[in-house]
Amino acid sequence: MSNFYPAPFVLRERKWVTVEHYYQAHKYDEGTPLFELMASAPTARQAKDTARRFTPDDWTVEHKVAVMRRAVHTKFKQNRDLQLQLLLTSSARLVEASTKDSFWGYGSDYQGVNMMGLLLMEIRAVLTK
Repeated sequence: MSNFYPAPFVLRERKWVTVEHYYQAHKYDEGTPLFELMASAPTARQAKDTARRFTPDDWTVEHKVAVMRRAVHTKFKQNRDLQLQLLLTSSARLVEASTKDSFWGYGSDYQGVNMMGLLLMEIRAVLTK
């Protein structure tokens, strides 16, 4: 279920290799050199590492959650095998096991927001309807 996992999907008339590529690219305006740099990065890790050097000031929590929600939902909707894996988690609590990220994961103190887990559970609920 990792955002780094190569699970191609099409969104806004463009094919994306991973959710991470989409997410990092959308920190910038479409068509700009930084957008294209993130979108075409050889790996998800390179997209993320490069984007960290250039993160814009207007990248709000609301905006980043909306971008991530759109990409993750589309990934699971267009990749049936991954959708099945998500649905097989049934009602389990999903956690992004990241001690380095207290927003997307549970953080070093295990008290983080776990936004990635929350989004996965939200999308699972939508897909079961």
